[in-house]
Amino acid sequence: MAGSLTASVHRGNAEASETSRWLISFARFIPFPSSPSPYPGLVPLGKRERSSSPIGTWLSTSFSKVYLTLVDEVNGSDAILSVELAGKILEEHYISKLNFSWPHMTCVSGFPSRGSRAILVSYMDSENEIQKFALRFSTCDAAVTFVAALKVSH
Repeated sequence: MAGSLTASVHRGNAEASETSRWLISFARFIPFPSSPSPYPGLVPLGKRERSSSPIGTWLSTSFSKVYLTLVDEVNGSDAILSVELAGKILEEHYISKLNFSWPHMTCVSGFPSRGSRAILVSYMDSENEIQKFALRFSTCDAAVTFVAALKVSH
């Protein structure tokens, strides 16, 4: 089910880890659009759908099955976030190295603000350049569940 959280415990060599997985939409910011996409399955957004940033462009998935997996290792090491497209891992990072931005919005007067379905992620690569990607969940509740899992893992 899209946006649903499934948790399972995997055991091997007396070590255990908890895995959480979501079905998402995925977009990646490519700093220099003149080079071809290093990610098969990602296509440029139309001119009306992207900002007028001269230093790059967002590429989004044309596939509907992109999986976000959060693995929290019980042995005390850092949790790992991975994005998988068509059976191939596009992104894999320790969550302690990532910066998350979750825009909040107020939908109904008198109620607390809620987060959006989209979560923006950035990190500093080995060449000290900021890299960005975006995760869009099918529902706000799925995004809330992901953020809660991040808080537990971090």
